[in-house]
Amino acid sequence: MTKIKILAIIYIEGERSNLSKLTNQCNWRPRPYGGRKKVPMTKREFLNVVAESNMADEIKEYAKAQLEKMDYANEKRRNKLSKKALENLPIIEEIEKMLTSEPQTATVIGEHVGISTQKASSLLRKVVASGFAEKVDVKVKGKGTQKGYLLAK
Repeated sequence: MTKIKILAIIYIEGERSNLSKLTNQCNWRPRPYGGRKKVPMTKREFLNVVAESNMADEIKEYAKAQLEKMDYANEKRRNKLSKKALENLPIIEEIEKMLTSEPQTATVIGEHVGISTQKASSLLRKVVASGFAEKVDVKVKGKGTQKGYLLAK
């Protein structure tokens, strides 16, 4: 149901004073850096205003149900892995098998697994974030200091 339809329902219900308050709130939203600017309100913001107002109970319940539906859809989307993440899972497993107590650079790991150094470095950062590996500085002959990766203690 769109914002216009919801406003129409509110108007039909006879909530004229609340309607003017809602339309004012729908058209104005504070800017992040201060001041006010005329920008449309998001659907979530609108439903929150309706749910917290002194409207008819039926309208409040509808707004709350729509918010719950939005929360469920957002949570479902958040927990879903992308195609790239699914493709990277076997590569990450190979990287985890390759790690030892001896530090290895992303270049060496990438060559062994068959991926670029940049992709190896990106996946190694994920492995470090998961707590499976640690990052240390390693001196490389002719190249200076690079990041080395080893099993977490």
